[in-house]
Amino acid sequence: EEFHFQHLLNRNIEWLQKMNIQTRKFQQEDSERVVSLLSECFPDNKITTESFIWKHLSKYHQNKTICRVATHEGRIVALACFNPIYVYKDGKMGALGKSKLFYSCAVQATAPDYRRKGLVTRLTQEVEEELGEGTDYLGFSNEYGVQIDKYSKKINYHIVGQYFKTIVLPLIKKDNYSFIRENSLEDIQNINSSFFQIGADTAYLQWRFEDNPKQDFFYLAIYKNAKRIGFVVYQEKRFTIRLVQIDLYDTEVSIDLLISMANYFFKHFYKIINYEYLDNLLWRKNQYLYTTFLKKPMQVYLTVKSADVTYGDPDNWLLMGGDIQ
Repeated sequence: EEFHFQHLLNRNIEWLQKMNIQTRKFQQEDSERVVSLLSECFPDNKITTESFIWKHLSKYHQNKTICRVATHEGRIVALACFNPIYVYKDGKMGALGKSKLFYSCAVQATAPDYRRKGLVTRLTQEVEEELGEGTDYLGFSNEYGVQIDKYSKKINYHIVGQYFKTIVLPLIKKDNYSFIRENSLEDIQNINSSFFQIGADTAYLQWRFEDNPKQDFFYLAIYKNAKRIGFVVYQEKRFTIRLVQIDLYDTEVSIDLLISMANYFFKHFYKIINYEYLDNLLWRKNQYLYTTFLKKPMQVYLTVKSADVTYGDPDNWLLMGGDIQ
């Protein structure tokens, strides 16, 4: 399989040269044409110029985003954008508040009639050449992306683990937690976690959720024994709650916390509470046996390219659906 994959890559290089397809850095005036390409590739995502600029060119990114495009006869036919993203290394993983810069493959797209010709691979290589050796990368890949990661030595990402989706059910029990709805993500404390987490600071959270032009999010402060211990970001849809992100200051996610959340929302007339997560030991130990049959695999995988092997262990990460870039 690996030999066959490399053979296809070599054929694609010859095709690119014959077709005279050019690659270059993205320019601001490309935005509308890029949005047209993304709308063609992902029609259900309702991508607009505003949402593209928010995701890749926001002030939060401090001009560190790297985007490259492939053009043919004046048309943008492929795109690869890598956003800067900070992975926090707190608790047993390092000193409190320390973070490491990664580049996240935030979007890759190829026009339908130019696919399977190695355009994204070529753009990715050019981005990595620009960023230089020693740069760390992470991505959230689908099944096709995982195949590229598995067989292409030119990409060479490590597949860390797979995302799952599950439901947490309310139970008749004494709740050890209480919740207060808030209007914004303010006064966020440092998160002292023993896991790798993405962007666990106020600036990131405000960009990710409050500034998001495509979706609406709501926020709950979490209390235990009258002390604020963290917060949850969630979405509402009819009778369903989606837990998007849970951040706790000095403790881990527990089954008692999840059940308390389910009880809280059930009392407010929501019947289904679900969440997505990168599967690992932490989440498995916090699922009751009767809910395991509700656990469904998603076609989303965390992939990492780093010289530090600790990033390749899924048990070192704490990621939910809100972390998918």
